[in-house]
Amino acid sequence: VIILTSVSDKSRKGDGTHAFDILVQRDKLPKMKSTIKLPTKNKLKRLKSAKPPSSSLVAKIGVVIRSGINGILQTVDNGVKAALIILNAAYSASHYPYLHSVASDGESMEKMLQSYDEVQIIQNTSDIEDVVKNFTARQMKNQVKCLHFHYSGHGVDNAEVEIDPHSYSKSFDGHKTYLSLTPSGECMVGCDGELYSVHDLKHELLKCNPTRLTLTLDCCRNSRGGNKESVRLREKTPISKANQKKIAVIYGTSNLHTACDTNSFTRELHKVYEEEGGNIPILQIVSKVNKSWEDRKIYQMCKHDIIEVGNNWKNYMWPNAYTIKAQKENTSCPGSIVTGTKRKMIRSDDEMTLEDVVKKLKTMENEQAERIQKLENEKQEDKERIQNLENKVSELSRKRIVRIPSNPKKSFRNTNYTAV
Repeated sequence: VIILTSVSDKSRKGDGTHAFDILVQRDKLPKMKSTIKLPTKNKLKRLKSAKPPSSSLVAKIGVVIRSGINGILQTVDNGVKAALIILNAAYSASHYPYLHSVASDGESMEKMLQSYDEVQIIQNTSDIEDVVKNFTARQMKNQVKCLHFHYSGHGVDNAEVEIDPHSYSKSFDGHKTYLSLTPSGECMVGCDGELYSVHDLKHELLKCNPTRLTLTLDCCRNSRGGNKESVRLREKTPISKANQKKIAVIYGTSNLHTACDTNSFTRELHKVYEEEGGNIPILQIVSKVNKSWEDRKIYQMCKHDIIEVGNNWKNYMWPNAYTIKAQKENTSCPGSIVTGTKRKMIRSDDEMTLEDVVKKLKTMENEQAERIQKLENEKQEDKERIQNLENKVSELSRKRIVRIPSNPKKSFRNTNYTAV
């Protein structure tokens, strides 16, 4: 039996090995026979010198699993993990009120991204586009494996565009179509009211060629404005299919709704992040945040925009860029985990989520605890058996009888006698 040591127990192991540190190979333990004949003194000495089953004696390391599930969770390709955080709270435009929670949102996001190599924080910028371009130009020199962008501030689904009255096309019937100068659709708002399109943001960040690109946008998405004039909107360059597969955008609110400042998405995300122990399956962020809001009777709903192809995002962990790595079952491998008489493998294939892996580890932990207890019971039984043998040998030594022949032969030497 190979047993997964899952808890630190100095009374059991004597060295307080960290959780999930080693595998103990039980099938190599010295076995005690159920029926033992009365041994000779030499056999008894050998029996006494043979230690009963104990973890310090029988531990044979098969596989080392560090930090609980390290080896099941593996980081993505080597490279830099970089993040850009933009926090806009104070706006010069009167129709954009001050956002009091943006500062604390920034602190929460910075804590969640503490494992990143570089985190740049920009506060109260009027030109979001310029900040993003400067950040991108610097990161293009690096090999970026994971890039995260966060924005807390005002946002809008823009339906009001600025046009150049001197730039238009005219149809054969005299109808004029003007070219817009401002972005449309979902936009972030600079502190002076200048808009920056989320679509343009994606294009700019993709210039870094990251392995993964994640975005969290904690801003409103309600519609603004309207125009009766016919306007040809500024052209949007399509994002390639290959790049679409590696972008994950999480919106702090649903389409055409406002975002709450006092109970912001970033604050709720940080709460879930701490509850989950610092790693969240990215496809479960929305459901966990929305459930947390609902439990507290906050009726805001976030959503994500992620292109799923097979399992490209299924096992991705945010924010630490971990993904569950598949392992093939190999019964001859010493790293296999065996409980009882049946072999079992910790498998994290495409059908197994992180919750399944953790549940499997907990089940194995319970099985291991039972087997450790069984080992201790066997150890105690062996001690009692040895003690009984010692008592029997001692008793036989005290009752030992010396046999005397019934007809002893006497020999006498010839003796000369002198008459008196």
